[in-house]
Amino acid sequence: MDEKYTYFNSPVGLIKIVYFKDYITSITIVDNYENLVIEDSKLSDEVVKQLTEYFNGQRKVFNVPLMLNGTEFQKKVWRELLNIPYGETRSYKDIAIAIGNSKSYRAVGMANNKNPISIIVP
Repeated sequence: MDEKYTYFNSPVGLIKIVYFKDYITSITIVDNYENLVIEDSKLSDEVVKQLTEYFNGQRKVFNVPLMLNGTEFQKKVWRELLNIPYGETRSYKDIAIAIGNSKSYRAVGMANNKNPISIIVP
């Protein structure tokens, strides 16, 4: 995969943004810059703009294209997480029920742990 990288200094720390073609594949909080070739693009600029608006309290919904990379179960969980309205919370059990597998709440927790697109996928 020919991924590209950029960084954003946010109020919660340094955020590494990874994208492939026209899709965001990862947003993570990191401790420091890595030795990567940083490439800004229209997409990375838009993500930084939307994150800035979010941290300034001006944005509640993101609208950037995402590429969710994981197992089918993980992607199902992450898509359900995107349905949580701003300012609301859901338990792992709530998510498990919403995806049609009420007993999978521990697996939902593990999928949350592996979420590669934090902040946008809550």
